[in-house]
Amino acid sequence: MFQVIEENAEVSIAAQPRKVFDLSTAPLFDITLADNILTFTTHHIIADAIGMHTLAEDFWTLYGGGEPPRSAQAHEITLWESGKTSDEAYWRNLFANDVPQLALPRDFDRPARLAVLETESIFFDNNEIIRLREYAVARGCTLFQLFLAAFALLLSKLSGGGSVVIGVPIAGRGHPDTERTVGMLVRTLPIRLDVSDMNLDSAVIHTCERFNGLFANQDMSLERLMEITKYRRTAGRSPFYDVMINSIPLIRTLPDTCGLRPEILRKDYSAALFDLVLDVREEKDGIFAEFNHATELFLPEKIQKWVQMFKNILTTPQDALIDVWKSVLETDGDDFFAEGGTSLAAIRMESALFEKGWLLSAADILQNPKRCDMAALILPADKIDWEDDA
Repeated sequence: MFQVIEENAEVSIAAQPRKVFDLSTAPLFDITLADNILTFTTHHIIADAIGMHTLAEDFWTLYGGGEPPRSAQAHEITLWESGKTSDEAYWRNLFANDVPQLALPRDFDRPARLAVLETESIFFDNNEIIRLREYAVARGCTLFQLFLAAFALLLSKLSGGGSVVIGVPIAGRGHPDTERTVGMLVRTLPIRLDVSDMNLDSAVIHTCERFNGLFANQDMSLERLMEITKYRRTAGRSPFYDVMINSIPLIRTLPDTCGLRPEILRKDYSAALFDLVLDVREEKDGIFAEFNHATELFLPEKIQKWVQMFKNILTTPQDALIDVWKSVLETDGDDFFAEGGTSLAAIRMESALFEKGWLLSAADILQNPKRCDMAALILPADKIDWEDDA
């Protein structure tokens, strides 16, 4: 990796942003202005999402007469990373015998090149996120790792079991001076997860361990990984993985300057680069799980069903109990007997909870009539009870 600095590049406001950039000609970005919207369009090779936000912040600071703080430059990071190496033994062992190909049930034959992207999403409000985060932290994991584990469970079921390989972007900003660096520091690496026949508890713990191993060995280029594993590329497909997961943090706000109140607008991508990409996008009032899929491969109704399956996987014990409680007792109260609970209702609740992947006996329900006491007794069932038709 190297950088060529053009001393005399001309920058002006363009009428329309380019759709194709020539990497040998500076500048590798366009600036357009229309309807009070300033658009900065760049080739991905010079800025990732963090770098783009830094550009917006620095522009606004300069506009207000301030001076942006200095951060490490891309070429400095390249020199700093040149002496770092990854443990190749880790990667050799991970793909020692094979590189699993994900066999998702497609509706159409794979074309030579994917093009069109559509999105189906599901929203988790802040109360749901609090419960999910508490569930993850109790198992020593992050919320993102919980979403990754649930995604792996879904993919494993849909593809008939076995290992799944998912592309995971790593920020590549381990040095404190890189927090505001403008550059393409992200590297997307494959994580191999073996979650067949696991419940959510086991899958989360397994995913957390694998993710920590990936993070500790992130100084690996995809090109070198292909060499050491002797990976053979397939035309029209990305190496190692056909699906990705991506974490999109909440957009930071910019301060009012010169009587103006700015807003950073998010531009969604529209071209399909992979079969399926799960974007975990944070907003002020919750998180969207967005299933971005290639329309050349999947019908919308199939993706809609997968989204609901994903939601079911992420049902925590507390969420499951609340849903079952309302379904069986038709009330929001918190005392089983006070709400008309009977032995038959306890049996129905036991069955309904098991269908959601959780175990709580009718005897425990009758002996612990307070809902909060019941929640503390719920255990994961042996495995998630899936819908039959994927």
